Amino acid sequence: MLFLILATSLSFQPQAVDALLSWKNGKVYAFSGGYYYRYDVNRNALDPGYPKTIAGNWPGLPFSRVDAAVNWQNGKAYLFSGAYYVRYDIATDRVEGSAGYISSNWNLNWNKVDAALYWRNNKVFLFNNDSGTYARYDLNSNRPDPGYPKYTAQNWPTLPFQRLGSASNYGGRGVFTLNNSFTRLDVVTNQADAGFPKPLNYLPAVAYRTAPSNPPPRVNPNPPPRTYNPPPTSQVGTCTINGTIAVIGTDQYNRSVWKPWNGLRLTLNIANTNFQPRLNQLMGAGYDHTNAMKMAMKEGHLWNRSVNSVTAAPQYVSQKYGWNYSWFGFVKLAPGYYMITVDGYPQLTRWVKFTAGGQKIKVELTYP
Repeated sequence: MLFLILATSLSFQPQAVDALLSWKNGKVYAFSGGYYYRYDVNRNALDPGYPKTIAGNWPGLPFSRVDAAVNWQNGKAYLFSGAYYVRYDIATDRVEGSAGYISSNWNLNWNKVDAALYWRNNKVFLFNNDSGTYARYDLNSNRPDPGYPKYTAQNWPTLPFQRLGSASNYGGRGVFTLNNSFTRLDVVTNQADAGFPKPLNYLPAVAYRTAPSNPPPRVNPNPPPRTYNPPPTSQVGTCTINGTIAVIGTDQYNRSVWKPWNGLRLTLNIANTNFQPRLNQLMGAGYDHTNAMKMAMKEGHLWNRSVNSVTAAPQYVSQKYGWNYSWFGFVKLAPGYYMITVDGYPQLTRWVKFTAGGQKIKVELTYP
């Protein structure tokens, strides 16, 4: 059953990322403050149940905040916090040994690693913001390459950030974040992908992986392309939805099943001069306000199609209902009673009252 919700959308994305860590089975972890998020690269989506607290979920980890992390591609990962680091065994899912100093064990005159990522050709890069430098490590020799550290700005000219919040390899792309933005680089050409930087709430959309050769029937293992055809500007007071995507469940392989919406038409109605006298009459006859409104919404002569509104641009809400442009709506609304109807779904009729001007209504579509 389709649900219509008039609400302000919430985002479960982090506001900033301290560290990104590529993991096994196509997972990427994002650390933010005392929490971490897990993304599935194949689904391009945040896994259910996240975020979680770092403390208590990374066995043996002696700190509750992570500044940088990198998968060493040999079954080990390194997590950095302040002047310290630990080595994490991926197979046993716990820290090996105790924390050590970065400066004395990595041949670096740094007191912190701000970002780290595996690049290609068995190379790992570590970045330090205070010195503005980076080091390149060779995974075969397990030591820094000669001539490093080097200055980041001189050798990474395609990076738009002077400092880095985090870095990682995500779906075959190098991803670099700073505050609430991120950019994406091609690991072969070292060139920035078109359209970046982007806001951080686009993070699940940074890359795709190739779909399995024999996916189960009627299941799309990857998010469909983002498509939205806005309604003509002449449709004042209406909102036609095309290409909206919602997750309706998962299959036996724990992959998302998608539902597209096309041609779904919403109409915004405003109460006319007949409305208030009729509402008063119903309430005077013994109806409470809620039931009086239910009666009034059935009487078409009390409503006119709104002409003092325009349809809002689509906004992407990360992971609330999967990969979707999850809300459309109406803005610049004057005071008064409004009713939204959805063609073909009379049970979705909703009303709202504004006492001040300049209001907006957000319309979300989802399944229970």
